[in-house]
Amino acid sequence: MNLLRSFLNVVLFMMSSRCGEEGKVTCLGSKPSHIFLSTENAGRALREAVTVSLRDGSKRLISLRYADSIMLMVSKLTKGFTALRDRMPTSDDQFKMFNSLEGKLSQGLCNKRNLNFREFVDIFSLTMLFPEPECFARFREQVDLSKLVKRIDPSRCEIDMQALAWYIEDMHSVARVVNSVCRYAFGVVSMCMRPEYNDLSAILPSLGAWSFESGDIETEKISLSESGDEQPASFNEWLERLSKLRKVIVDYLTIHDRIRLFIKLCKQAKEIEKIIQNNESDYNSHLKSECNRANSFADLSTNNLYCRERLFIHSMYLRDIYGSSPPRFPEKSEISGQGEPPDVLTPMLWLKKYGVLPAELQKSRKQFWEWREKKVAATNIVVEMGGLIDAINAKESAEFKAEACRVTEECVRSFGSGGHGAGSFFKYLFLGGIISGLLWRMYFS
Repeated sequence: MNLLRSFLNVVLFMMSSRCGEEGKVTCLGSKPSHIFLSTENAGRALREAVTVSLRDGSKRLISLRYADSIMLMVSKLTKGFTALRDRMPTSDDQFKMFNSLEGKLSQGLCNKRNLNFREFVDIFSLTMLFPEPECFARFREQVDLSKLVKRIDPSRCEIDMQALAWYIEDMHSVARVVNSVCRYAFGVVSMCMRPEYNDLSAILPSLGAWSFESGDIETEKISLSESGDEQPASFNEWLERLSKLRKVIVDYLTIHDRIRLFIKLCKQAKEIEKIIQNNESDYNSHLKSECNRANSFADLSTNNLYCRERLFIHSMYLRDIYGSSPPRFPEKSEISGQGEPPDVLTPMLWLKKYGVLPAELQKSRKQFWEWREKKVAATNIVVEMGGLIDAINAKESAEFKAEACRVTEECVRSFGSGGHGAGSFFKYLFLGGIISGLLWRMYFS
């Protein structure tokens, strides 16, 4: 027993020594939104969250750990739209299964060349909020990332986290929209209706929050969590990967003048967003009036008619259901003997099993549209999608496809490659919890 206590005391001393060393090292830069990164403070600097403004003016917290996780999202989204053509069905039997699944999952919605107001909202509401058209315009050319970092010497630098936040927000916003529209253009409307991620305003923690919501983002491991003496070099490599990933998006949008068509789409989407938000607000006021007329004052806080959840924009908590879904499903037996199905059928089978939208949300939306048809004047908006469908279906060069595959794979593969730095701090913290429990049992048993 004495030997065990001595061992635990040594471990606790090591933990306190490490935490004490990190606590003495500052991460603050010359400005509130700047972080100082060096070999001495690498572990803490990765976790240091600073306040930044997003493009919409809202305040959020961001750290290098968060930034790396967002880059992982962008790389997954980019891989999704650059490789979607190769994931589509190829045989007649696969097309037959695809068309059957898609007809049921999309509930009759399809990739028409022109969409009316309701069709556009039903298909793209979870992709909203769309970025401002200027966001896509910034992807006409590549941006020099070196402007975000002030080099002091090979082992020290100062990072402008505000500029970095805008840089990755633009990438995330564009990749989300392009990914959804590509699915629409290739006829996978059901997956367009159920994207992987919300926009960053719904993902990044607001002021006062210390971390992401559980499950919002993958932060278990991080490529920046290298050993301290390798940290500056690791950060430089991370910046290079981020720059290459943005270059893939720039090149994709340049092909067949896609960027002009996406700018046009965003202009109409922003107009539609304002209308649907106003309509939803009026609808909630209508529900409140109905409650009052029915004298439903007993407990309005729990009244489903009054406390209506959001119906369209940010109406669902989104996560990467496709990337995290099991590799095999029982439904694959439906095409046994035909070989493995193309990748696009796997997530569609997931949607078949669990639904594109929750049943309650579908019911609430149906009630909303019935109310709107009676109470709101028709909205004569037609969104022309034909140009985008043609531009996206036009093939890219083999060289571009190879480069896009290499860059996105490199970004995904690098995520979680490290095992020291900030990651080890949390290991120590976890170990400390176990040791505390052991000590408690020893002294009080």
